[in-house]
Amino acid sequence: GAELPQGLRAIAERIPGAVKDVRGPGLMVGLELGDALGPGSAKRLSEASARHGLLLLNTSVFENVRFIPPLNITSDALQDGLMRFERALRQVAKEAPGARA
Repeated sequence: GAELPQGLRAIAERIPGAVKDVRGPGLMVGLELGDALGPGSAKRLSEASARHGLLLLNTSVFENVRFIPPLNITSDALQDGLMRFERALRQVAKEAPGARA
């Protein structure tokens, strides 16, 4: 269960300011997006992730997304999902208000 949060923290380190926090037990993990991404970032990230083939759950009014993969997910499938998420997060960070091209 540690592979998902560890992978998300590693992505957060590679994209400074995009992620404020990674939290949650086991495979049910929440990710709080950084202020640098601007308002509506969770919705934009969910949409970008879907375009990359990854479904995320965004949470009501908060700039958070939830990861809830199946309990029997393989390590390869999890790594593939992390790769797709990182691509989507980079896209949203690049398009954020005040981002440098």
